[in-house]
Amino acid sequence: MDGTTKIPVAIKVIEKSSIDCFVEDDELGFVPEEVAMLNKIKGHPNAIQLIDCVSIYDFVAIIMERPVNCKDLFEILAQQTSVMSEIQARKIMKQLSSVLLAMEKKGIVHRDVKSENVLFDLDKEQVKLIDFGLATTYTPGKVIKKFCGTRENIPPEYLLNGEYEGPKEAVWTLGLLLYYVVCGDEPFCTFLETTMKPLRVPSFLSTDLKDLLLGMLKKNPSRRLTMEQVFDHPWMTTQTNYLSLPMNYRRSLQQKI
Repeated sequence: MDGTTKIPVAIKVIEKSSIDCFVEDDELGFVPEEVAMLNKIKGHPNAIQLIDCVSIYDFVAIIMERPVNCKDLFEILAQQTSVMSEIQARKIMKQLSSVLLAMEKKGIVHRDVKSENVLFDLDKEQVKLIDFGLATTYTPGKVIKKFCGTRENIPPEYLLNGEYEGPKEAVWTLGLLLYYVVCGDEPFCTFLETTMKPLRVPSFLSTDLKDLLLGMLKKNPSRRLTMEQVFDHPWMTTQTNYLSLPMNYRRSLQQKI
């Protein structure tokens, strides 16, 4: 039709009976919590943008932006023969910490930060956090007693005590993702490792990055960095580049630590 703008979109269709929580949104009315969370963070350049939400009989269609030339971080890492250089990783982590900090200030926690949920616009070099299906609101100082997300990302405080604070969980999962991006491996693989094993930081990483990882992956959440501290950390602001070593060589170095 004349006067319309055609843009690529992503449409997520959900059966209403499978939606756990509907909430009242001041702008959109009674909608799935996922839609309300997307609407609250709307306008941030590093969150996937909500375009519309349509109710169709027994289904809800969530219409979102879709960058034309993009890949998720999982696919990007799978195609690389070496682990990301620190300067490449910094571009992604700076943007992710920015949107997660903005969400925290609005009382939102994503609860499923992982490489599959990080979309990278290859033309703009812009990160988009996607899939807010597990996102929820939180009250500062109050704990969440139900873990939702990827099992490998469960923070140690939940494994030990069955509860966690939303912002501290966000820092933990972002720390795990950062470690995997620059090291090519998971720092912890079992219950005992997650709760008891000291973090081993590879020697080939820069001093600032070692410090950041150690701060993000503290077992004790009260000693863990805040998202604001992550965003303002010296590693996030430096322009220094570091050698990107082949994946197998980095893993062999890790085994010698």
